[in-house]
Amino acid sequence: KGDVIFDVKLSLHMIRYAKPKIWLTASPDERVRRTAKRDSISLERAKEILEKRQAIERDEWKKIYKIDYFSQEKEADLVIDTSDLTSEQVVLKIINSLNGKV
Repeated sequence: KGDVIFDVKLSLHMIRYAKPKIWLTASPDERVRRTAKRDSISLERAKEILEKRQAIERDEWKKIYKIDYFSQEKEADLVIDTSDLTSEQVVLKIINSLNGKV
């Protein structure tokens, strides 16, 4: 009972009854930039790590769950491209969506 927030890559696919389903995305370049900043590594190293992890996840998820990682976005009620947004702007978009102000 009550409200719950799941922050899991597989949640859109695995928790079918959840509403609303929100998918946060960012451009590949922005994901690389954020990873490099967070981990204090070069952009090149961050890109290498992200590409490798994504390839492994896509392969494993297809084998285990019979889904493509990227197909989950289609299951979302709301998709937000966070590439050019602050975390505060993302939260505001979610709140506005929940309040019907989109």
